Amino acid sequence: MVEYDSDKSGNAMFKNDVFNSAFYDLFKSETYNVSELTSNGGPLFYILKEHSATMAKGGRGKFNPRNRYRDTTYFVHVLNMILISGRSLERYLLAKNHNLKDFEPYIRAFFVACVFHDANKLFGEETDMTPDLLHRHRADIEGMISGYIEDYEKFLPVIEALILGDENKSRGYVSLSGMDKDDSSNVRFLMKFITFGDVVSSILSENIEPYAIYEKVRDVCLSEEYRDFAGKVNMITLNNSPQTMLRNIVLYSIEAEMSEGTSNGRSILAVSPSSVLYFTEGVNLDDVFARASLRIEKFIEDSMEKIYGVYEPSGKNFQPTFLSWISDSGIDSYLGKFAHKFFMLEGVNNLLERNQDFVAQWNSKGFRISLDEKNKKLQMEPCPEGARGEDIGYCKLLSLFALERIRSILYKDKGSVTDKTLRSLGFASENVGKYDDVYPRLKQVCISKGKEEYPEKPEREGRKILDSFVSAPTTAERGMSKKESCLMCGAEGKLTFSDVYAFGFKATSGTGRKISENRYVEDYRICPLCATESELRKIEFGDISDSLTLHVSIGDYVHPLDYTTVKSITDATLKQIGTNIEMKGVPKSIDLDDKLSFAHEGDTRFHVFFDHHHLAFLPDSWGNLRGGDTYPKFLYIDYLLHFIKATGFKVRVSPLTSGVRLFEQTFLWENAPSWVAPMGLSEVRLDEIEDRLDDLDTIKKVVDLDGGDESSTLRVVFSLSRSRFSIYRLVFESLKKRNLRSISSDLYSAIRNYAQKNANGENMGTNGVENIGKANNRSDVKGIDDLVKSALEIMAKAPEGFYEDERIIWEAFDTIERHRKESDSEIVAYIQGNIAKVAQRSNDEYLRHGSDLTGSQQASIANFAETFVKFYNERKDKMSSPYKKDVINAFAIEYHVQKWNLVNERKEKKDGREALEGGDKVEQ
Repeated sequence: MVEYDSDKSGNAMFKNDVFNSAFYDLFKSETYNVSELTSNGGPLFYILKEHSATMAKGGRGKFNPRNRYRDTTYFVHVLNMILISGRSLERYLLAKNHNLKDFEPYIRAFFVACVFHDANKLFGEETDMTPDLLHRHRADIEGMISGYIEDYEKFLPVIEALILGDENKSRGYVSLSGMDKDDSSNVRFLMKFITFGDVVSSILSENIEPYAIYEKVRDVCLSEEYRDFAGKVNMITLNNSPQTMLRNIVLYSIEAEMSEGTSNGRSILAVSPSSVLYFTEGVNLDDVFARASLRIEKFIEDSMEKIYGVYEPSGKNFQPTFLSWISDSGIDSYLGKFAHKFFMLEGVNNLLERNQDFVAQWNSKGFRISLDEKNKKLQMEPCPEGARGEDIGYCKLLSLFALERIRSILYKDKGSVTDKTLRSLGFASENVGKYDDVYPRLKQVCISKGKEEYPEKPEREGRKILDSFVSAPTTAERGMSKKESCLMCGAEGKLTFSDVYAFGFKATSGTGRKISENRYVEDYRICPLCATESELRKIEFGDISDSLTLHVSIGDYVHPLDYTTVKSITDATLKQIGTNIEMKGVPKSIDLDDKLSFAHEGDTRFHVFFDHHHLAFLPDSWGNLRGGDTYPKFLYIDYLLHFIKATGFKVRVSPLTSGVRLFEQTFLWENAPSWVAPMGLSEVRLDEIEDRLDDLDTIKKVVDLDGGDESSTLRVVFSLSRSRFSIYRLVFESLKKRNLRSISSDLYSAIRNYAQKNANGENMGTNGVENIGKANNRSDVKGIDDLVKSALEIMAKAPEGFYEDERIIWEAFDTIERHRKESDSEIVAYIQGNIAKVAQRSNDEYLRHGSDLTGSQQASIANFAETFVKFYNERKDKMSSPYKKDVINAFAIEYHVQKWNLVNERKEKKDGREALEGGDKVEQ
């Protein structure tokens, strides 16, 4: 169960506890006490669990011409609507000083009506909303709300009236005559808020530019129907800067400040990664920005201890740039964690040979040094947390040692790493008695020198960070060289691009440049904003050198949901991924703690963090496309499509620094590997998810037949990216390789369906998802069926070997290519003559009483010859050698299956779908 915590009001969706409790109970998950159900789940929990990918709205955009396809899930549309309708209602009631506690049952009825306002779409009915439809599904609806509203039966008439009153088509069914005065009055009052949320949320799902959305929403709010509670709205537009984590902080800060101190409750209407829509009444934007800037600074200040960790010494590597901005107390904190890391030595074995008492000598002076016998490495004990007693003296000694070591780096003291470390040890032991005097002076020396050496620092001013998003984006000055501009965003690069800022450095940056080796980073620059962005990414995701960006969105214009809400509605649902995928490397269950982790091959993981437009970074251990690297990428697409199916969330995979505008497709992989787009897997709409998963399952079957290893995956996917129709060749070659004379009905059905959907003439091997299956394109599967049907009576017996499956079609191809200059009628005659000879030889072998052809054989030969010439002429412009092989293998498989069906029909007088028997058992 989701427990609403009033102490977390900063994360609350509503301003008032009555509204918040009603909202969070919509997500309440079912709980069990031993075997007895103790409480029912909330309506939205059940919808996401049982109807996660149910479609509701059709957004507009180039990927969805004429609003033809629905690409917003029912859950997302309802969630948008609840937040917009509910916040508008809350704002109005708070302004009127309404007693919300007494009104709570009606608020819950109001939320339930929002949830089921499109029940016809939810339950998959094509009819308009009617009382009959609600009555047919009354048991389902009651099961979802029985634990949500006390004495819910009493409010069913109110809920039904609110649902039917939402749209003009169903409003005529609403009758308030049987209700008491309070119920009928409240229905009239609440109905307009529901309709308002439905209208506005529908606009928000259209995937159009923010200003176009703003104009539409503004007109709705100022219309006569809604102006009494909506009124004027305005919009803050965020530019397309690539600092994705900073963007989340800016959005959160603006929303949090806009939700406090307003005269009529919460002022936010809707939030997306690119805009904030808000009611103008009671909002002074200058004050909001000023307070939001302080909130941004507070966030970064609270993150400082973690940010210091980005500059942790490693081996002999140390980046002192942070000394230009570190605070006096900050350096104390830094040394408390990392002072022992400055114990840097070279040639430990030689050192110990020269001075066998090295460890004892320095430990006698108060240091705590030990030898790692296994790795032959000297190490120093860190300062204990919460040091007391003699530990305090050790920490002081350690701090002096580390500060002196830092000073030697800043002033570029001469000598080897070992020499400078030993001198620093000696300095600390000599001065620890004067710690209170020496330590502050040495600290200031280091900080002053750091500021002198590194005058530029990552951006820390909240107002500058905020302004970088709400103003026009900074662009590189004309004539600026690549090495002068920021590697990530292209603005003026003021800082040297060091290892500290190298997060995902192997991914293509926003400037289109690519850094392949870490040793080249010092040749580039980075701007202060991107430096801060890199620090935040490192403390959030760790030090990832190879990465892609994964954008996961609950919905386009949904307000940020706090973690507990998302967890409650996804825990049970996401387990479907583990049970639905039977593949190597796929988890059987998913642990959703503070992040969603999917285990990949080689313990590679990607993390989905639930925030605003949810952003994560995927470590890319795949390198280039050589060898078996295709296999984990193939699995990765499969994972993500199952993830979408289980949650309805939208996913985009992109380079490290990508645009942040809302994306139209449910699944989008920018810069995908070369084989992904031709297979229609780089851009997928919500209504295509199930179909693409079927395609992937078919491909997996073919891969398993071919051997099931990584090389098989590579061969299969590249063949199918060239031509979907090559699935027949892949299957037939695998049958030959394994010397099989059978094909399962499951595989036969799968490859036929795959080819039928994807192998239409002009569209084979294209990326045009919308073109697949157009009426003016003749399916190659249909053409093969015509050829096979015309050839079934030619041979007197069923095929027993691979050659017999192919020989009729091979003879036809050989004949037409030898006589291509002849007329069609002459070619038909040549084909008839040559195939007749093949059939006669078969008769000699089979009938044993002469080679005369039967009447049915002669008719079949004539029919086949004419059909083949027509088939060839329709496709001769693409009759390349690979395509010819695909056609031959498709014919061979279809001929084998259908010929054995025909033989068994005659022999056993049973249904043609009987299992085929030709050598081994062949099933259809």
